[in-house]
Amino acid sequence: MDLTISEYDCCWGFRHIGVGVNEGTTQGFRPVRKNAFLGRAEVGYDSDRNDLPTRTITLRTSPTQDEAVKNFIEEIKRDPGLYVLAGRSCGWFLRSALKEAGIETLQVDSPRDVFSDLEARNNADPGSFYRR
Repeated sequence: MDLTISEYDCCWGFRHIGVGVNEGTTQGFRPVRKNAFLGRAEVGYDSDRNDLPTRTITLRTSPTQDEAVKNFIEEIKRDPGLYVLAGRSCGWFLRSALKEAGIETLQVDSPRDVFSDLEARNNADPGSFYRR
């Protein structure tokens, strides 16, 4: 069981980050209108809008954690609400999904910072994210 976290080059020099549950394909939170800073949101497969990931890591997780992340993704898909680049963005989505699985992250929504923190922690102790 595992979660795949991928970072992508995005728009305006920013990064995008997404999560996949037991698959290499990731999904992310994004504005319906591509490159918008604010607007209606959606959850979609990152391969639909992005080139290949710039970085990818795999976090070892339990079936319970995987199910929690899947349920979070499905809940947000049903009612995605508003996308706000400076807050309710892809970084927020990933951090919230991981929190549902009992995985704490940095208290920032920057995809680059969240990814770098997860990558460093995973490299130091690959089993550190696993919760029963």
